[in-house]
Amino acid sequence: MKSRIKSYSMKFICSILFMALGILPSTVIAQEAEASTKSMWNTDPLMGSVLVLVALVMVLVLITMVVMINLAKLMLTEAEKAKAQAEGREYVEPIGILEGIWLKMKRTFITGKLYSEKEERESMMLDHNYDGIQEMDYGMPPWLTYFFLITVGFGVIYMLNIYAFGIIPSQENEYIAEVAMAEAAIEEWRAGQANLVDENSVEFSEEKAHLDAGMAIFMKDCKVCHGEFGQGGVGPNFTDEYWIHGGGIKDIFKTIKYGVPEKGMISWQNQLTPADMSAVASYIYIMQGTTPPAADSKGVPVVLKEPQGEIFAREGEAETATPEESMEVEAAAPEEVTETEETTEAEEEV
Repeated sequence: MKSRIKSYSMKFICSILFMALGILPSTVIAQEAEASTKSMWNTDPLMGSVLVLVALVMVLVLITMVVMINLAKLMLTEAEKAKAQAEGREYVEPIGILEGIWLKMKRTFITGKLYSEKEERESMMLDHNYDGIQEMDYGMPPWLTYFFLITVGFGVIYMLNIYAFGIIPSQENEYIAEVAMAEAAIEEWRAGQANLVDENSVEFSEEKAHLDAGMAIFMKDCKVCHGEFGQGGVGPNFTDEYWIHGGGIKDIFKTIKYGVPEKGMISWQNQLTPADMSAVASYIYIMQGTTPPAADSKGVPVVLKEPQGEIFAREGEAETATPEESMEVEAAAPEEVTETEETTEAEEEV
């Protein structure tokens, strides 16, 4: 009885300490919150006194409830002990609700049934006896049994899914899907990179999709001035080797981007994206050396515009020359041939 009262006294003291620890932080927080204002005792002493009194009453009520609950438990315990002694049986300390739940879960999922009775333990003994050490035939722990059953069930479900239903994709299908996603991401990245091109980084591309896009833009925006086949009109001829502003892919891109305002060609950098300008520049680039038909689709004769600018050397061609210089060279060529033939004939006569 004395030990029981001592135990409950210690619990009572601990309860008081915990309540005090709970009240102190709230007091500190309240003091910090009102640090910039005047104290309640200075502004309204009566209200401060009432609040303190209410707090003390609440603490006393809590203490009284704790003491009454502990005394009731003590009286019930002593009554149960007296009843057990009168009936001649041993008193068993009751197990708390949480402790009972834990023991049940432990026996069900972790340890399994523990054989405490001697007869039950002897029934589990095997015939093996090594130097006085006997072996008990315990089964697998419940957690291991459940884990094994879960793995078997997972294996069955996995096989049915892969070879029968196909609800969850297989590794091969996942790989194919991921490759498709990666290719789409690459195409998206390339599309973004195409719009970062400028006159310094543009490069000629022979890809069909690239040239088709350039042709569509040319037919829509450039055909009016340069002709359907690049034969020239208001603008220069693209099929010959003469270029006014350079015939390299960078030169063509630059001309499209900034235009030639003094000759009536507008700047297209506000109407076309860098990718579009790159595509139409590649399409114009491959027009050099082509031969337009005699008439277009409507039967209108196709007239090639006279050369303008200078010969632009591509792929290691020689120096550039104006159309006039080129014509002079062609005119002078027959005379040189005639002089060479006369020299040859004179040598033969000698």
